[in-house]
Amino acid sequence: MTLEVPANAEPLTFAEAYRRKLADGWESDAAQQSAVSQLSQLLAALRRDEGKPPSGLYLHGPVGRGKSQLLSLFMQYVPGAARRTHMHAFMGEVHARLHGLKGSDPIKLLSKEMAGEFRLLGFGDEDAWMLVDSGADLQLTRSLIGAGCPLHLALRIAV
Repeated sequence: MTLEVPANAEPLTFAEAYRRKLADGWESDAAQQSAVSQLSQLLAALRRDEGKPPSGLYLHGPVGRGKSQLLSLFMQYVPGAARRTHMHAFMGEVHARLHGLKGSDPIKLLSKEMAGEFRLLGFGDEDAWMLVDSGADLQLTRSLIGAGCPLHLALRIAV
């Protein structure tokens, strides 16, 4: 028996949602197809929840290739709490929250707090590389990953 799905029904998977976007006029290319495949694998790993966090992804390429659109679509399918933000807003929040923490390792404390707030953190801006640019930010990145929060970055790089 075949079940007919109405054309206006919500897609069941991220890949199906992507195919629907293509049908609605999104332009596709080989790099985007590869990204969809890798994002689908990340979603599957998040759903399996094997006790250790899966590796995040780093998408980069010329402006207008669909990285931010893919990130927005992907975040809708992440199981559990996910957060999409921009680097400057995130780092402003990090610095404000660090000032209120006491202890020998406030970055580690903050990363544990944040990992309890979201399961996946997605950045969609050209400044996301700054997260690993300084010592404190690198420590925060490592602590977040160690606390079980993979990072997903979608960067715009003008060529």
